[in-house]
Amino acid sequence: FVLRAVVELYLIYVTIGWKCVYGISHDLVQLVLAAVLSAAGPAAVPGDARARAFLWLYCAVLVVEAGMARAFSLLADPKTGIYFASDDERFLRVNRASWAASLTGYAALAAILS
Repeated sequence: FVLRAVVELYLIYVTIGWKCVYGISHDLVQLVLAAVLSAAGPAAVPGDARARAFLWLYCAVLVVEAGMARAFSLLADPKTGIYFASDDERFLRVNRASWAASLTGYAALAAILS
């Protein structure tokens, strides 16, 4: 995650070469990796249910994040220097969906951790 952040920030602020497809591709690679590792995992052990629940939540987050990045890419282009959805009217649906996804994700995480 730290390496991705460094690369992403460099592409955004130094080269101004970030493309939404980079983030979407990263999310999908992580999703495939999580699915493969989950399928290849050892037999159930105590505490495994919580770990598997977290893995399913992580997979859901990756799918939602990729979808949100796709929705953003249809409204703005990082080449123009717009990397984040502002409060402008054109981003209203994306921002509302983002808030709904965040609240749902945090609620699910709280349920897993409790």
